[in-house]
Amino acid sequence: MYFKYFTIISGFVIFIFSSCTNPTREQATSQSDGSGTPVIEESYLRKGGEITGTVFKNMSGKLKNAMEVGGVSGAIEYCNLAASPLVDSLSRAHSVSIKRTSSKLRNPENAPSTLEMAVIKEYLNPDPGGELPSPKVVIDQHQIHYYAPIFLMDNCLKCHGGVSQDIADADYTVIKRLYPEDQAVGFKTGELRGIWSLTFPRDK
Repeated sequence: MYFKYFTIISGFVIFIFSSCTNPTREQATSQSDGSGTPVIEESYLRKGGEITGTVFKNMSGKLKNAMEVGGVSGAIEYCNLAASPLVDSLSRAHSVSIKRTSSKLRNPENAPSTLEMAVIKEYLNPDPGGELPSPKVVIDQHQIHYYAPIFLMDNCLKCHGGVSQDIADADYTVIKRLYPEDQAVGFKTGELRGIWSLTFPRDK
């Protein structure tokens, strides 16, 4: 729906920068704290998709070059240096907090909040026979939160799959050097890798 244009991105760019975002679900949801303040949830679903799309646009060319020059290891090294500054600059530009988080972290600085972990668990454990995870908006008294699931694609396995199976030993050595506490391996295609988490001030 509002997030659909966000799905067609280079696989190599996706698996390094966004941990393989592929939110292809059609339906988006929202919920509020019942405070009665009028909020147009659809506008924040659209804003969230636009902002995360901007993140991809800004990183894709540079990451593609890093991949061409240094392979997977080169792209991992580049992302380690460039991803956080880029996200910080885009957060300031859009007056929004932008974060990627997971229950299985690569960078411990991206640890989930209590609310983010609740969303992750919800995405990991959908109701039997229910709809698949989709972008959603959660409204509290002071902030508007946008979440979108991050699913693993085939190319993501080079960085998040089985060690010595999908991930080359040399590349995993680089991962462990840059992220000694890495937990983000052992995934299979289609599994939930984590979430995008955007937080807007309530008065924006």
